[in-house]
Amino acid sequence: MRICSILGIWVSLLMAHPQIRWTKSYGGDDDDVGCAIQTTSDGGFIVAGYTYSFGPTWGNVWLLKLDSGGDTVWTKVYDSGKDFDDAKSVEQTKDGGYLLVGNAGLGTTDGEIWVIKTDANGDTIWTRRYGGGQGDFGHCGRETSDGGYIIVGSTYRNYEYRIWVLKLNSAGDTIWSKIAPHASAGLSVRETSDGGYIIGGAYNTSMSEDKLWLIKLNSDGGLVWERTYDDLSGGRCIEVLSDGFIVTGSTMWGGFGDMYLLRVDPQGNEIWRKTYDRGEEECGRCVRQTPDGGYIVVGYSGRIPPYLIYILRADNSGDTLWTWLYEGSGDWDDGWAVDICNDGGYIISGAIGPGDWDLHLIRTYPEPKVESGDNMFPITKPKVFPNPFGEKTNIYFQLSQPTSVKISLYNSLGERLRERILSLSKPGAYLIPFDGRNLRSGVYFLRAEFASTRVTFKIIKR
Repeated sequence: MRICSILGIWVSLLMAHPQIRWTKSYGGDDDDVGCAIQTTSDGGFIVAGYTYSFGPTWGNVWLLKLDSGGDTVWTKVYDSGKDFDDAKSVEQTKDGGYLLVGNAGLGTTDGEIWVIKTDANGDTIWTRRYGGGQGDFGHCGRETSDGGYIIVGSTYRNYEYRIWVLKLNSAGDTIWSKIAPHASAGLSVRETSDGGYIIGGAYNTSMSEDKLWLIKLNSDGGLVWERTYDDLSGGRCIEVLSDGFIVTGSTMWGGFGDMYLLRVDPQGNEIWRKTYDRGEEECGRCVRQTPDGGYIVVGYSGRIPPYLIYILRADNSGDTLWTWLYEGSGDWDDGWAVDICNDGGYIISGAIGPGDWDLHLIRTYPEPKVESGDNMFPITKPKVFPNPFGEKTNIYFQLSQPTSVKISLYNSLGERLRERILSLSKPGAYLIPFDGRNLRSGVYFLRAEFASTRVTFKIIKR
C-alpha cells in the first residue's frame, strides 16, 4: 500500500477489490458453517459444511444447492448417527451429482472419515465410512479420471495422527490406501496430469517445529517424491497448475502465523514463496488460480476477537494486487473457500458471528479488466461514490498503463482550492479515499486529468 497526499489530505492509495454483487446468510439458531463451495455447471453453486441448527443429532453434514442469485434450490442434511458430523469438501461429479468428504463424529475417539455420493438432487446414492475405533479425520476428496475418487485425511495410529490417502472405485470400495510413517496431517489432494496425485499436509505435527509437506504419488499410490518446506505449515489447499503447484496455509500450525503462498515446479522444487503479515494472526484456507495467471486466496485475519474474512489477490509472482478485510459481524468471521464464477467474479463461503455462526456467502462482480492500448478506461469510467457525501467519499478509476494523474479541487465559483499530482507505477484499478471533513457544506468539483483525458465530477458535501 502506498500513502500519498491529495488536496492536502492524507489518504491511502489501493488497488481496489471487486464490488459486491450480493451477500447472503443461511442458518438457524446455532452454528452453521460453509466449509466448501463450487460453481456448478448450471451457473449456480453447491455449498457443503455443517449445521447445528438442523438435523436429528448435535452437528450434521449440510449441503445447499443455490441458484446464481444465491436463492436456495434445495438443502439436505445428512446424519451419521453420531454427534459432530461435518463436510470439509464438495465437488460436482461428471454425472451431475456431488461428492462430499468429511467426518462422522469429528474429534471423537470413534470418529471416521465419511464419504457421501449423491445424485443431482442431493439424494444419497451411497455412503462409506473409513477407520473408526481410534479417531480419524477426512479433509478433502476429488473425483479421478478413471471414475473413482481420491480421499485424504488423517488416521490415529501409535498415539499420533498420520496422513491417510485412500483410492476408491466408483462405488466407494477401497482400491488401495497409504498411511504416512510418522506424525502428520493430510489436508488437500488433487489428481495430476500423469494420473498420479499431489498431497498437501503438515509434517511432524506432534512436535513444535512442524513443516509443510508435499507428497507426489503415482496412480498406484507409490511414492514419486516428497518435500518439506521450513517456516511454513500445513498445506490447507493445493492447486495444480500447468507447470507445477500453488499452495496456501499458515506459517504456524495451530494459529498465530501468517498467510502464505508457495509456488513449486512439477518436482516440488521451490520457485517462490510469499508471506502476508498484517501484524495479526492470518491463515489461507483456499486458493484458486485466476484467468490471468494470478491467484485469489481466502482465509481469516485477526485476534481474539475480532476475526475478519481475509481475501487476497496476487499476481503470478505472488505480489499483492489488493487485499480485502470483510467484516460480516465485526466479531468472529471466518473465510473458508473461494471459487471463480462463470462471469469471472468470485464466490466466497464462510461464516459470520457474533455468537452462533451463520453460513455466509459473498458474491462479487468481476474484477475490472485493464486492456492494452491508449484507452484509459476500457471497462468503467472514473466515478466518485458516495455522492453526496458526509465526511468521506472515494474516487475510483482504472489505468491501462503507468501514468501521472493530476487531481484538482474547485469550489462552485471555479476557484481552484487544491491540486496534487500522483505517479501511478502500475496499471490496474485504484480506489482513493477522499476525506472532506475540512470542507464546508456545498457544491465542489473534482477534476482528474490522465494524459490527454480530463474528467470533472460534481460533488456535494452535506
